[in-house]
Amino acid sequence: VQRELAHQQRMRDAAAGMRLYEDRFVDALAQHHQVKDAILLSQLYRRQARFDEARAVLEQALAQDSTADLICRLGRIYRDQGHAELEEATFQRAVDEYPDVHLGYRWLTRTLRDRGRLDEALAVQRLEVERIPDALSWINLANLYWGSGQREQALTSFEAAYAIQPNDYALARQGSLLAELGQPAQAELRLRASIALHETGQAWVELARLQRGQGETDQALASYRRALELGEAQWDYDQYAEHTRPTQFSTVHLELSALLRSSGDEQGAEALLASLPRNEISAANYRALLDMTLPRGILVVVVQYPLRPLRPLELLVGSQPGVIFVDNQASFELAVAREGYNALFVDSYGGDFGHGTPRGNRIVAENIARAMAATWYPAGAAEVSP
Repeated sequence: VQRELAHQQRMRDAAAGMRLYEDRFVDALAQHHQVKDAILLSQLYRRQARFDEARAVLEQALAQDSTADLICRLGRIYRDQGHAELEEATFQRAVDEYPDVHLGYRWLTRTLRDRGRLDEALAVQRLEVERIPDALSWINLANLYWGSGQREQALTSFEAAYAIQPNDYALARQGSLLAELGQPAQAELRLRASIALHETGQAWVELARLQRGQGETDQALASYRRALELGEAQWDYDQYAEHTRPTQFSTVHLELSALLRSSGDEQGAEALLASLPRNEISAANYRALLDMTLPRGILVVVVQYPLRPLRPLELLVGSQPGVIFVDNQASFELAVAREGYNALFVDSYGGDFGHGTPRGNRIVAENIARAMAATWYPAGAAEVSP
C-alpha cells in the first residue's frame, strides 16, 4: 500500500511539473511567436503522446515561418502516429522546398529504407550528393551503402568524403569497413590515421575491436584503456553520424571487462564493472516502472540490446518475482558469425549494434517469446515456438 501511495504521489508531482512547463511554453509562444518556443511546446506534447496538439503547434509555426527543421518535425509526428503517406509526403516537401538542406534528405531516406524501398532511398541519397556535394552528403550515402551490404560502394563514398574534407570520422569508418572486408592491415592504417588527425576515444575503440578480432589481446587492452582515458567517446565530425552514434562510455567498460575475463583476469573484470558509473536516470525510471506494474501483477520483461551483456541490466534492475530478463547477446553473436552483420542490422546506430533488419527484429521477438514462454510454461518452454 505504501509503495502504491508513493507511486501515485510521484505521478501527481510529475504531472504538476509538466503542466508548469506547458503553461510557460504556451505563454512564451503567445507573446513572442518564436519558432524555438513552438518546437519546445511540440516536443512536450510529443513526449506525452499528445500528437494532435503537437501537430497543430507545428502547423501554426509553419504558416508563419517555414523551415526545413519545422517540416521534418511535422513529418516525425506523422511517423509517430503511423500516417505513412503523410510522413513520406512531408519529408518529400522538406526536400523539395529546401533542396540545399541535408535534413529533408536524411529523414526521407530513413523513411524509405525502413519500408524496404532501398533503391528509392539510395536514389534520394544520390540526389543529396548531386545537390549538396559536400563531405556530409557522401558520408550519408556511404552509411546507407554499408547498411545495405554494399560495402565496396560504401568504401568509395567514404573516400570521396575524405577527399572533399579530411576528417577523422571518414577515416575511422573506412578502417572499420576494411576490417569487415578482411583487410586488417589497411584497416589499422586508417584507424591510426584517424587518431593522428584527431584523437578520439571512439577511434581507439574501433582499433581495439580490430585488435581483439586479430587475437592481439595486449594491444586491444591498451587501446580500450586509452579510450577510457579520453572519456566519453566522441567523433570530431559527429554531425555526420546520423546512423552511427559514438560508442557509449559504458560499452567500453563492458567490452574491456569481457576481454579481461577472457584473458583470465576475473578480478580485473569485476573491478572494472564495479567502477562503471551508475545511470541514476535509468535506475529511477526502472524503479518507477516496477512500482507501477508489480503491485498490479503485471509481468515486467527487461530486454537487453543485441550483442550487449545482460549482467549490467540485472544489476541495475535487480532480480525479483515478476521480472524476467531477455538476453540478446549470445543469439546475435551466433547469427552475426553465420549470416554477417548486415543481415541483421541496417546501420551501426548503437556503436556495436544498430536498427534491425526484419531478420534481426525476428531474433529479438523470438528471444522475448521464449523468455515469456519459460515463465508461463516452464515444463515445455523449449518446445514452444515463437
